[in-house]
Amino acid sequence: MRKQRTAATRYALEYGGFFIWAFSLVSLLHLRRRYHVVYVHNMPNFLVFAGLLPKITGARIVLDIHDPTVELLACIRGRELSPRLQRTAIGEERISISFADAVITVNESMRQTAERDLPSAGRSGDEPPRSRSLRRPGKIPPGDSRSVARLQRHRRPP
Repeated sequence: MRKQRTAATRYALEYGGFFIWAFSLVSLLHLRRRYHVVYVHNMPNFLVFAGLLPKITGARIVLDIHDPTVELLACIRGRELSPRLQRTAIGEERISISFADAVITVNESMRQTAERDLPSAGRSGDEPPRSRSLRRPGKIPPGDSRSVARLQRHRRPP
């Protein structure tokens, strides 16, 4: 039991340390050269908050989700997560998705999960979805160029 707790604690400390490093570096680099878009590839999802300073100053945050948090953590631990840890992981995923301006997923089921977790308040029915499923990772399918154009319209002048 002690070893499992130690492993979980170490995992949390490593993620926390990396987050502090990433937050500091992104903030410093943003002050030198204003970013228009901050792209975050998940695990962990909360790395989107490393882009807090750029977001405050007008940059857009894109979260690319490749791994479902709860399932991946269960696989890493070799057993199902406790209900408390499941709620924590789901909450972290929802808050991170809500903070992002756009979400990219690798398949349709991940997109549906992301859409479920996105807040719908303040969105009109004709507004495009904030999440996209890329059928071929690494390539933007035809028609998704609108997402890129939408992000470019929000760019601030240098």
